[in-house]
Amino acid sequence: MKTLLAQLTDLHIREPGRLAYGRLDTAPYLRAAVQAIEALPQRPDAVVLTGDLTDFGRAAEYEHLARMLAPLSMPQFLLPGNHDERAQLRRSFKEHAYLGDGEFVQYSVSLGEHGLHVGIDVLAVDDDQAVLAEALDQLPERERVALLLRDSYDLPDATVGAALGTDALVAMVLVGRARLALIPLLDDGPAPQVAAHQDDLGALARLGEGGPVAARDATVRRHALSCASCRTVTDAQQRAHQLLTGLTVVALPEADRADVLAGVERAAYACLPSSAALLLRGQEQEELALEQDERRLFSPLLALLSLVLAALLGLGVGLLLSRDDGATELTGAQGGLPPGVQLLSPSPTPPPVSASPRTVAPAPPSTTVFAVPPPSPSPLPSPSPSPVVSSPAQQPALTVDPASGPNGTVLTVSGSGWTPAAEVAVEYLDPVGETTGSQTTAIVDGAGRFTAQLTAQDPNNLPGTHVVRATDGVAVAETGFDAQA
Repeated sequence: MKTLLAQLTDLHIREPGRLAYGRLDTAPYLRAAVQAIEALPQRPDAVVLTGDLTDFGRAAEYEHLARMLAPLSMPQFLLPGNHDERAQLRRSFKEHAYLGDGEFVQYSVSLGEHGLHVGIDVLAVDDDQAVLAEALDQLPERERVALLLRDSYDLPDATVGAALGTDALVAMVLVGRARLALIPLLDDGPAPQVAAHQDDLGALARLGEGGPVAARDATVRRHALSCASCRTVTDAQQRAHQLLTGLTVVALPEADRADVLAGVERAAYACLPSSAALLLRGQEQEELALEQDERRLFSPLLALLSLVLAALLGLGVGLLLSRDDGATELTGAQGGLPPGVQLLSPSPTPPPVSASPRTVAPAPPSTTVFAVPPPSPSPLPSPSPSPVVSSPAQQPALTVDPASGPNGTVLTVSGSGWTPAAEVAVEYLDPVGETTGSQTTAIVDGAGRFTAQLTAQDPNNLPGTHVVRATDGVAVAETGFDAQA
């Protein structure tokens, strides 16, 4: 007699209403699979469910899973995956005695006449993984978490930085240092040393992971190909990265995994702007661009109009004053103006008018002639650059919030008066002016402002006033942060 099994795998069940990976509700698919199994014309002898059963190994997830498996009328056998948590699985499925209470979930069961070896715990470790786990335990907590998040969980550098309370650049430097510290714990040899001329350990750490080379790392890669010491460091980065790739659950305590990922989520929400802020920023940038377009359009039109009006005015005045009716005389024999002729004075102040009759001197033998030379063309007005009154140039300014706190405080750095669209590098210096390695970058918006998150992390934990410095390559601004012991 044959044994018929149905297998469901990688369910990734979340709490009711929560989405796996933030985009997929897996519960309806499991319900549909349960209904399909119950409707099979030939009933399976058992259903084997292999991990990942849940997404985070939480009690609420296992309770949700149990409710959806309840309609199955045949035995069910559970096998955890790397997203599951053994102890919580046993607590939530107490009636499944085959799960046992040992270190791993490994079991065999009998189905009718046949013995079925079902449980081979994918969380079990071999000798090599045990050595890696012991080596990781010797690293400082911060470095160990950095390695696990980057190499084992394959998280982006920005996410690793958020989990550690720092930025992406500092996170990769920390990962690079941790890998170099791990190698001698495995080989009993000295740790590879970073050459004094190489100040970008984060780039060597990224190069050690393989894959396409980012543009920002291209220069370091070309140098590493011709530098023996840098190539040795890159090789060590690659080896540590490859060793840790498959060590997700072994190295990270199961009870801490959900807390770490929850912390990553909270830190990400704190660092990223809200959708409303993004929409407002986009609206401001559109309005600024429209205003600049209007200014650019208005200035040429105004200049052209001024030139046309000045040319017409000059032409009219010149024709009026220089026209000739056959004689150059502007006065009659009696000393008066011919009828219908008026003299236009260019002076803005009209000549005084006397109420008494005008006295005319006796005319000499020859007719008196007032020769009026043709007026010289008046200079055309120069085009005006813009009718908009320009405000005086602002000096770049920098503020931090809070202004004081303990070592490791996350600072909100705000800048104003910077060149729009410029990239600003922000770094944290200790009281003697030495760099601490904590740094970040920001892009200036259209209004000359930027906001960035920077961790006031001094590896020497020196008290006193530290300096937060920002520069876009041209302008530099500084402000202080009082690090308290």
